Amino acid sequence: MKGKVITILSGKGGTGKTTIASNLGLTLAVRGHKTLLVDMNMGQRSLDLVLGVQDMAIYDIRDVILRTCLPETAVLETEYSEHLFMLPTFQGEGIDEIREDDIRILISYLRDYYEYIILDGGPGMGKALSLALAEADAAVIVTTPDYVAVREAESLENHLIRHFDGGRHYLLNRMFPELERSGCEPTVAEIDQRFRCELLGTITEDMNIRASFGIGVPIVGKRNTYIAENFDRITDRLLEDL
Repeated sequence: MKGKVITILSGKGGTGKTTIASNLGLTLAVRGHKTLLVDMNMGQRSLDLVLGVQDMAIYDIRDVILRTCLPETAVLETEYSEHLFMLPTFQGEGIDEIREDDIRILISYLRDYYEYIILDGGPGMGKALSLALAEADAAVIVTTPDYVAVREAESLENHLIRHFDGGRHYLLNRMFPELERSGCEPTVAEIDQRFRCELLGTITEDMNIRASFGIGVPIVGKRNTYIAENFDRITDRLLEDL
């Protein structure tokens, strides 16, 4: 059976999209699913840092597309699970060399080797978004609860409604319950009324999550914690629609 492709998106930078992508990937991997994380934030790579493999990358997705190397040569193993792999992207200019058909061909090929492929897309609109959606079965919009991020996420959802036929979901990250209770940020219910897609779940701001990003260790690698259990629930909801 062909692998399923999930694209993680955000309307703006700073929502924690890459952290979400890496932890969803590891959640699937610890369940025994062969999972590939693909950094699609072309020109501004960060997924390799989150996974602690920044010193291992020799080739990247552009090298694969330009036939400099085979896909399996560019794919990196991770130390967190024998089932989790990562395909890095490039830093700097070069996105203009990549076409949607290039991504379709590559991801279609990779579907034969992985049960799940998670694409960590670039923030906002434009070509990076089109590339990240080219071969996706589902898209997850990551937003924080501040008004600017929610507005940008709404615009992104409207774009998906017009231009994307796959499943649509959103996730609220970096929640501060105190700010919600004090009225400084919209409530979950208020935010949910602004979206037409399903809310997968909410993730409370936690210094352990931020620390894990800094040291290159996905937080769900530490099992039997409330954070890992939360990602398990989010993953279950996401897989129900795939």
